[in-house]
Amino acid sequence: MTLGEIQAQYPEEYPKYLEKDLSYAPKGGETTRDVSIRMASIIGESKPNIWMRQCWWLATAVCCGRQWFFF
Repeated sequence: MTLGEIQAQYPEEYPKYLEKDLSYAPKGGETTRDVSIRMASIIGESKPNIWMRQCWWLATAVCCGRQWFFF
């Protein structure tokens, strides 16, 4: 989903998406192989950078019982 589509469908939530790093979110039309290659390049980044990405995911996740919600 592009940022334009998100803005059109979810105008109130749109500003939240601008704050997130969506560089490694699945892109439209990508094959599984394309995603795997891109994920491998992210894993190949420096460890501090990967650690920061993991912290971002943890900071934006809230667990309610067994259900995880990402904001």
